[in-house]
Amino acid sequence: MEEEKKEVEEKKEPETEPEVITKANEAAERLENAIKKQEELIRRQEELAAKKALSGQAEAGQPSEDKELSAEDYAAAFLDGKIKGELKGDIIKQ
Repeated sequence: MEEEKKEVEEKKEPETEPEVITKANEAAERLENAIKKQEELIRRQEELAAKKALSGQAEAGQPSEDKELSAEDYAAAFLDGKIKGELKGDIIKQ
């Protein structure tokens, strides 16, 4: 077993300096291409988010679902101060 390992280690030739530089340049080129693709994807995502926000489809821009309060719920909310209004005669104006 040990003899086989020694033979394998002996057969491996150390990489020369130009080979290392070539491999590093290839890796750098792949990295630059990946960065360009990532930047393009980010730009497209930003455009979609802007279109969504401007079209009223963003989460914060969702129309609220106004529900009709029953008389009891309205009175309770008014008394708790959640609904503000003015008393004028028998009518409460909001």
